[in-house]
Amino acid sequence: WLPLRGDRGFVVTFALPPELDGPAVVVDVDVLQRNIDFWARRLSDRSVGIRPHTKTSKCAEIIERQVKAGVVGLTVATIGEAETLADHGFDDLFIAYPVWAGTPARARRLRAVHERVDLTVGVESAEAARALADAVQGSSRALGVVIEVDGTAHPLSGFDGFSVPAASG
Repeated sequence: WLPLRGDRGFVVTFALPPELDGPAVVVDVDVLQRNIDFWARRLSDRSVGIRPHTKTSKCAEIIERQVKAGVVGLTVATIGEAETLADHGFDDLFIAYPVWAGTPARARRLRAVHERVDLTVGVESAEAARALADAVQGSSRALGVVIEVDGTAHPLSGFDGFSVPAASG
């Protein structure tokens, strides 16, 4: 038996399967589903969409449960994670960390994912925004872009008077 302290101070005890050998992730599926349903309901009641970060589970089965509960999309950290989720059929992805598409290989990978899913990316500089625009130039799909803004007094990196033409389509 393994005692765990719950977030409200109570202790939860459960038995690990006897055939479990070595370190492993153990998920109580009933608790998982209850938590997914709770947050889906709570945010839906407030007309707020949820876009969970998949780095929390990195598990297609858990992500599928979240999608079935009505998430508005999924958040990933890397182009590789976006590629993997696209391979699993997930089609609304946000790459949260600023993406650099300034090398030919990264630009090709970003463009390939962009052509398969509704993709939004984070950007933190004009140079990165230009590289993204170059990577998806000529696509019939719009690329969503979220500009990361430093809320302190630091000037934005090269965004003064900067604009990127909207994709046609």
